[in-house]
Amino acid sequence: MRKPQVQATNDQNTQAEEVAKEEATPVNETNTATEEAPVTSGFRRVATTTADATPAADETATNPADQDVSDQLQNELEKNAIYSPGDPTAKQTYSGKAWVKEKGSVIDGFNANNDKPIAGVNVYLQWVNGKGYVSKVYYTTTNADGTFAIDLSKPEVSSDGTEHKFVIAGDGGFAVRTWIKNPDPDKYSVIKQGNQVYGFHTRLNRKNESWDFTAGVNKIVNSQVILQEKMLLEDWLVKPEAEWEKSPNVDGIWPDRGAFGKASGYVWFDNGDAAGTLSNQWINDSNDVKATGTRVVGSYLNDDVTILLDNWKKEHKGYSVEDMKAAQAEIITAYEAEHGKGSHISETVVATVDSNGYYYMPFRGLYGKTATDKGGKISEDQWHTLVSDEDVRNNNLMQWNGTAGQIVRHINQDYMYIAPLIDNYNVWTNAFATNMFQDPANFLTNVTSSYNINSVNFALLAPQPMIDITNYDITDKIAFKGDVATTVVGGLLPNREYQIQWFRDGKAIGDPTTITSTVNGGATVADFTVPDDITGQTNFTVAIFEQGENTKSLDNAQALDSFIANVPVADSYEPAYKEVEGTIGKDTEPVTPINTNIY
Repeated sequence: MRKPQVQATNDQNTQAEEVAKEEATPVNETNTATEEAPVTSGFRRVATTTADATPAADETATNPADQDVSDQLQNELEKNAIYSPGDPTAKQTYSGKAWVKEKGSVIDGFNANNDKPIAGVNVYLQWVNGKGYVSKVYYTTTNADGTFAIDLSKPEVSSDGTEHKFVIAGDGGFAVRTWIKNPDPDKYSVIKQGNQVYGFHTRLNRKNESWDFTAGVNKIVNSQVILQEKMLLEDWLVKPEAEWEKSPNVDGIWPDRGAFGKASGYVWFDNGDAAGTLSNQWINDSNDVKATGTRVVGSYLNDDVTILLDNWKKEHKGYSVEDMKAAQAEIITAYEAEHGKGSHISETVVATVDSNGYYYMPFRGLYGKTATDKGGKISEDQWHTLVSDEDVRNNNLMQWNGTAGQIVRHINQDYMYIAPLIDNYNVWTNAFATNMFQDPANFLTNVTSSYNINSVNFALLAPQPMIDITNYDITDKIAFKGDVATTVVGGLLPNREYQIQWFRDGKAIGDPTTITSTVNGGATVADFTVPDDITGQTNFTVAIFEQGENTKSLDNAQALDSFIANVPVADSYEPAYKEVEGTIGKDTEPVTPINTNIY
């Protein structure tokens, strides 16, 4: 067994300036416009050492007053939800399947080779009709095979006795929203909560769902609930931080050294995708916020451990993801016990996301054509060790493609791991579904020869937007003229503008107001006073919209809540008297007035 390689020095300012750039780093994604990143409390905190001089991303302190508002709102809705399991073949149902993605990248359908069904997950649903009636919350629990169905056949009855039914036929404004209760927040990220749409959606802006609005059927099928392992759950996926390779630039953004032996991609706070876009991935578009300042860390295994794992694969044909992950843990633990913490990794490089949401991560590489092929110009002493400062070249194709006569180098692409350093967000990755070293090349990434690794992307998913009118509702707590409704909001992207719009019986009233979310996704909403001109039962609905969205319809709102206002009996009392001859009380008996507006 060879001695573990020594981490090379990081004095590359002069070197980077001297290397001529033969090829610019390709940009494969679409969102390149500059936008200010949100300040967020979610950046992962890694213990700082004297060797770590690079500033970490912003770590703004949280405000205890609104720290858990999103969780509180979600918990309150779920606590009062109606358990309503159903038959997926029945009418007036919502049904689908839940699974954990263990392998691959696409998220638009269950694949038995890549995915594992998950039982015991609570799936929640709320609907709103075209008249602005917002339903109660319903839920069911996934079965052993991951399937679930919610029965929505029972009508809801409002305070005046009016029935409201789950009927999507003939109602173009009918919309639903779904979310799930994460069964293990310490282990899983929730990367799809039914339909890959934030908030409410109609038949026209659904993604993977299929709506059957045939009269008398009124059912929705093909809901998809997908979880993925949280990233960086294993500390053996990176070297100790003091040994990370860092950019020579104070902002942590690497200068462009070339296209070979590097990884790159985009990181963004996702705020939902447009109708008609692909449902097999989260898309980086103009509706999202670039995760500027977020740090991304990447590692790959050394040649010793690469050979050990390659041999293990040959001896264990037909292994599963769980088998490989267990083998890595066992082999790496043994190797570290002999050679020291982090010795199994060739290099761990940290990069910072720039103002375009893009990160660029160049590796030195290891001398030698591969882990098992030295190459003609490499000495035995050089082979398997990190490329030295004087030989660093990420712009020389022939040195990375194994051309004879060159000072060749390689990275062990089959055993890589790249992840953003951020907490408190569900993270979708298109390359590393499981906490183990693996090849980033797949359907959604763009990996070409000579270790030109592009489009390793990460979507930071906001929690589901939540809104709650705290003092009135549609059944028991009825409001009257002049009463003031108080609203609480949570589950938003941090430090981002949204719109609040009120509706009266499904029609927008007044202009929307702009709110700005806090670092923890909460927001302050102005109180709403019930107007004096109501003459009977009136439904008032408050809605959250993305900034720039049309607020005149409820069907594209992020979240909704409603309450009923009515006219008190005393106000509607209009007395009437029978005509009598003579003076009342003298010539006749006293007359009792008749209430003409009893309800």
